[in-house]
Amino acid sequence: APDRTIEHRFSMDVTDSAAAGERNPGFVRLATLYNQLVSEGVPADRVRFALVVHGRATFDLMTNAAYRARLGSDNPNVQLLAELDRAGVQVIVCGQALLNRKVDPATLLPFVKVASSAVTAHAALLAKGYSRLD
Repeated sequence: APDRTIEHRFSMDVTDSAAAGERNPGFVRLATLYNQLVSEGVPADRVRFALVVHGRATFDLMTNAAYRARLGSDNPNVQLLAELDRAGVQVIVCGQALLNRKVDPATLLPFVKVASSAVTAHAALLAKGYSRLD
């Protein structure tokens, strides 16, 4: 059983996107781990998670309208990401990925934070005591 007396701080790097119409498996994996810890008695306020997103997964952080305009369908990740945000999960996107993928930050879901790069986001999280899950 997980230790219920400590803060569980984890970050996850997500670069791959899912097949069209499917949720991103990296997002699902983090949500599963979050739910597992909470269901095993870890208080939700002691679970601190962060997603650091870049590569093709960058598109999965777009609003439905922007995703549809770019990829031709609704974004299947919107509901899961909104639930993760409500649970306190930080969703961070690499600013370099936005430039490389030509994604306007204005088209991202409103709770997504933009870091200058994925490396700097991970470095900042490590400095705050987050362990990186791969």
